[in-house]
Amino acid sequence: MPKKKLTPEQLAVRDLANGLARLPDNWVMCRDMRHAWSVEHDFWVEPSQSVGRRTESIRRELVCMRCGTFRVEHYLSGRYGLDKVSQSYVYPTDYQIPGVPRGVKPSSVVQQEQFRRAMEKVAKAAAGERETSD
Repeated sequence: MPKKKLTPEQLAVRDLANGLARLPDNWVMCRDMRHAWSVEHDFWVEPSQSVGRRTESIRRELVCMRCGTFRVEHYLSGRYGLDKVSQSYVYPTDYQIPGVPRGVKPSSVVQQEQFRRAMEKVAKAAAGERETSD
């Protein structure tokens, strides 16, 4: 019987599951519980030029205390406060999983990997070793 052809989304989920298995525990935790941000460089004003007029851009830099991901947030000062206009990330080497498009991160896949690791610890099994009960 021929194998069922996987959709692009199913392929991405499969690649995610395979990629998570090689990441350190703290990186997997960031994918489940979100990053543990710490302010690296608090808000500061950065003068800039925009279409013939002078504007002030406000920036802030954060770093994840678990995985080391670096985030830069860009704001503009508006009439009613700050408006975040963008943010960018710099990930540690090998943090991103090749073949997995941005936004593909079903929590069930991440939590399954965390569960697998927890069971390995309980069974005192080597990483990647599957234990079976008697």
